[in-house]
Amino acid sequence: MTTDVGKTAVVSIRQLLSTLIDASCRGCHVIRAIQSHESSKELSVHIKMEGDKSSPVTIADVKAQHVIVATIRNFWGEELRIVGEEDNTDLSITLDDSSAIIDRPLRPDLDVTFHRENFDNSSPSSSDVLSAPISELTVYIDPLDGTREFIEGRLQNVTCLIGVSHNSRPLCGVVSYPFPAGTSTGSGITRVIYGYVPLGHGDVMITPSGTLTPVSGIPAPPGAEKEEEPHLKYAVGDSRPKVMAQLCSLFRSLYPSSRQYQMGACGNKIISVARGDMHLSFMKNNNCSWDTAAPSAVLESCGGKITDWFGEALVYSKESGNMRNTR
Repeated sequence: MTTDVGKTAVVSIRQLLSTLIDASCRGCHVIRAIQSHESSKELSVHIKMEGDKSSPVTIADVKAQHVIVATIRNFWGEELRIVGEEDNTDLSITLDDSSAIIDRPLRPDLDVTFHRENFDNSSPSSSDVLSAPISELTVYIDPLDGTREFIEGRLQNVTCLIGVSHNSRPLCGVVSYPFPAGTSTGSGITRVIYGYVPLGHGDVMITPSGTLTPVSGIPAPPGAEKEEEPHLKYAVGDSRPKVMAQLCSLFRSLYPSSRQYQMGACGNKIISVARGDMHLSFMKNNNCSWDTAAPSAVLESCGGKITDWFGEALVYSKESGNMRNTR
């Protein structure tokens, strides 16, 4: 949990990561419950920014964040800084029907193991962050990344993202798939891909009772069939501004044999690179910290890298919910 150094609480990052994995599974439970309940009728969709159809929000987004934030607050207290995508979203809905999920304490003792096949397998160095003052940490939450895909039934793209930055850099992250089979049928199992930059990453299936089963033989995403000969594969979204189209055109001119794959949701595209299904992914330049904090930590824990369009690292400012790049 936490220890006190002077008046500053010090957090074990491994325990923090365990509780965030648990919190994300509870968020995924909420998402599945709402999807199942709403599947027989039209899902109510709201637009956060008037005139911008790319900013939809549903009751699943808001309720999942409510559960995730409440459980984290119950365990870690008010001092931990949390930034959520739906902090200022008001759909005038009832949020007090999730008390059974919220009141159950988060687990800091999940059997979380790490793999470092893309590193030198050395032990963490003295400079690696294994614990940190709580004041130096920020938790970023996107309770339902891929809302448009959720609405359209492309459930394999939907994730729940919880990332942690330390002194403005990604430290650890949890990317959870509420629909690991890509359909609404299932037994409440959540696929969780997590990363802790100094130690490595993991990929597990978690049952509602909290049993973890490691995933082996990660399948390629839909459309990314295995090639007999290697090709450079890159992922892009299905809604691309003009500058993105120009970037893709330039990339294809430089690498004529490269293959482009369309994928939904920011976190899902970044994780496709972390899994090795894609070699790289091009992202829109209007993503927010809650979109990238979790998957970028996973990617870095796998030996990958994420930058802005100028090759600079993404910087996570304590003063803002949005990324602050160096250019």
